Amino acid sequence: MKILESLEVKERIFIYYLLFFFVTALLAILSNIINRLFMVYNYKWIIVCVLCVLFFYLEIFSKKKQIIQRICIYLTVFVLIPGCWLNSPGIDGPAI
Repeated sequence: MKILESLEVKERIFIYYLLFFFVTALLAILSNIINRLFMVYNYKWIIVCVLCVLFFYLEIFSKKKQIIQRICIYLTVFVLIPGCWLNSPGIDGPAI
């Protein structure tokens, strides 16, 4: 892709980071559907997919790439990961 070749290394790593989380979220959604779990378990992963697409678009077409990267990292560290941890049923979950 010519778009990725024109970006700096830090920006390419960020895009691969977004791609990793997007694929992970899609796999989580698919595994929840295959295991016939409630749709409630997929909401957080759908939000992750939407945010990954949004930040990917902003990273490619925005002029302020560092601000976009920081917002995405802060959202991941301070909102997404704690939210998923609090939402997780742990060992009592239906997936086990």
